[in-house]
Amino acid sequence: MYLKIALCDDSEADRTYLSALVERWAAGAGHTVQLSAFESAEQFLFVYAEKSDYDILLLDVEMGAMDGVTMAKRLRSENDLIQIVFITGYSDYIAEGYEVAALHYLMKPVREEKLFAVLDRAAEKTAKNEKVLYFETGGDCSTYTVNGLTPGKMYKVTVSYDSGMYYVTGGMTVTGIGSEELTTIDTGEEGA
Repeated sequence: MYLKIALCDDSEADRTYLSALVERWAAGAGHTVQLSAFESAEQFLFVYAEKSDYDILLLDVEMGAMDGVTMAKRLRSENDLIQIVFITGYSDYIAEGYEVAALHYLMKPVREEKLFAVLDRAAEKTAKNEKVLYFETGGDCSTYTVNGLTPGKMYKVTVSYDSGMYYVTGGMTVTGIGSEELTTIDTGEEGA
């Protein structure tokens, strides 16, 4: 399974440690992961404004100008599918984690087996939320799993075919059956 994971923590040491654990988990679980690390809530939100297709967010609570709970509330107001996992050294905010439907609340220092179990649950929930595209050609119907689409946004689907392969462009990830891949392009048009 392909997963986009964001890690937001103001501690460089924690970002490095958690990134290594996430990569180890992905390799062991057979997942392909695109991991992006951010040192502040503001930095994450700046990137998220352009590309809001993260599946899992590992989020520190105590950060600089904007804390993780405030960021999670802002994020949750427009995205109820992202799996939020708070990772912090403070237990004071556990109740607030429930307000944003956080998947879990891990205490630092994070133990590998705890993080792996939470990531397994997050991947399972993400799989249940996958968007599926049905594509019909010549009477045959194929099913494709589509990642990277923003809920509520309209997309135009285009197929390009060359030498027995379909190709993915436009910054979206689409996995198909066998070697088939589909192209999704955000046209920016409403109702497209």
